[in-house]
Amino acid sequence: RSQIQHVTQFFFFQAEDGIRDAQESRGLGDVYKRQIQANQENLQWLDDKNSQLTEKKATIQEQLTVVTRNLNELQASNPAFTLKFRDPEPNFDRRKVKGRVFSLFEVKEQKFIKALEAIAGGKLYNVVVDNEMTSKLLLKKDCFSGISIIFIPNNKIVPQEIPQDKVDLIRRIAEDNQGEARPAYELIKYDQNLKNTMQYVFGNTVVCSTMELAKKIAFNPRTRCKCVTLEGDVVDPSGTLTGGYMNAQTSIIQKYQNYRVTFNQYEIRNKELKEIDSQIEQLRQESETKNQQKNDLEIKLHQLNLYKQKVKESSVGRIQERIEGLQKQIVELNQQKGRLQEMREKCRNDLEELQQEQTQFTAQSQSGGLNVKFLQDRSKKLKKEMDEIQKEIAKLRTDLRDSIAESRNSEEIAVQNEEKKKKIYLTKEKLKGEVDSAERKLNKAKEQFKKFEDERKLKEKLIFKSNKQIEDLEQRQKEAQIEIEQTDKESKKLESDLQSYQKEIKLLKD
Repeated sequence: RSQIQHVTQFFFFQAEDGIRDAQESRGLGDVYKRQIQANQENLQWLDDKNSQLTEKKATIQEQLTVVTRNLNELQASNPAFTLKFRDPEPNFDRRKVKGRVFSLFEVKEQKFIKALEAIAGGKLYNVVVDNEMTSKLLLKKDCFSGISIIFIPNNKIVPQEIPQDKVDLIRRIAEDNQGEARPAYELIKYDQNLKNTMQYVFGNTVVCSTMELAKKIAFNPRTRCKCVTLEGDVVDPSGTLTGGYMNAQTSIIQKYQNYRVTFNQYEIRNKELKEIDSQIEQLRQESETKNQQKNDLEIKLHQLNLYKQKVKESSVGRIQERIEGLQKQIVELNQQKGRLQEMREKCRNDLEELQQEQTQFTAQSQSGGLNVKFLQDRSKKLKKEMDEIQKEIAKLRTDLRDSIAESRNSEEIAVQNEEKKKKIYLTKEKLKGEVDSAERKLNKAKEQFKKFEDERKLKEKLIFKSNKQIEDLEQRQKEAQIEIEQTDKESKKLESDLQSYQKEIKLLKD
């Protein structure tokens, strides 16, 4: 059977990814051609996609070049944007140095820049560090190469926050005057870990929308705090007035805002460029895979064509030998099928004979009154009679003992009681006779009981043996039927293979 499967597989060729074509090898070429065409279409799509991404990459690279140039120009014209220092010790954590104040916040609205610059002044250039130990270490090791640096230790600096009740009062005054007034530290966005520093730099100062409102808040006895207008004019509660602050072009806050916008564009373009490079690399890998698949399919198609040519040029006689072998196996299977059918028929006949014998045995047993049910009932009845006889014997023995005791007592009675003594003696003899008779009856009943029990057990054993033989024959009959069905199936498969080979020979001859 394994040889037949080998011959069958000889005429099939494995398709891509283990998929076998429904037709024989001559139809497999079309499968490979369709797969090569589909693969070529996928490669074309990948090439088009790669071209699109390449064009997009070129555009982003041009944008990135412009942004990088602008960023470099801003850094060159504003050296303070880049904080350069040496590490004070090996493995120093540079995250301890947060940066200059102007780089650590964002202004919520453009109109507040002049006011915030007027408030912070030179503090904008101070360097914020995490604690006083870091500032001492940097100063001790002269990490900024002699440049004068003012440090703000974030953990030690005292914030200057305006009390909330005063803030509420300032807002009411502003509303009453149709203006706007807010604490300076509320006009910026920053890391909450730097809250102490920001309230130190911008604390205890209010930004007002007009000079008139600034004066009312600064000189109000209930508020009295430093106020700055949107134009950068400073009104101090002591009575001083400073006006006309720097223009926006010289503002370090404005410059760094512009620098941050440019830097964000630089980061975005870089991120886009990395994403496109990743997509292009993925397309390249997919293209390599598809090209490899295409090459593999072309090789298989070539091998298939060689195989077809080899089959055409091969000897038809070798295929004919295989056909003759199949025909021989079909004959052997038919012979085996005939033997199995004979065995099945013999089992059926034996089963019918055994069932007839069992029926006759049951009928004879019932006609003779010796069937198993009768024997079982008779055994039960004899056992019951034996129990009653045993009870009667026990009672007679008890009466006999009483009579013997009474006889012994009578020997002590006077002679005038001779007649009573004689009567007791007769009673005793009678009881002895009854006991003997009852024991003989019991023994006879035991013999009958044993006889019926032996006969019942024999009948049951015969019936069990007969049933077991019937079951064995039925099982053998089922097994023979299953083997016949399997033989039929195998024979049909071989005949189908034989027809396929005969068609193959015809095609080769044609």
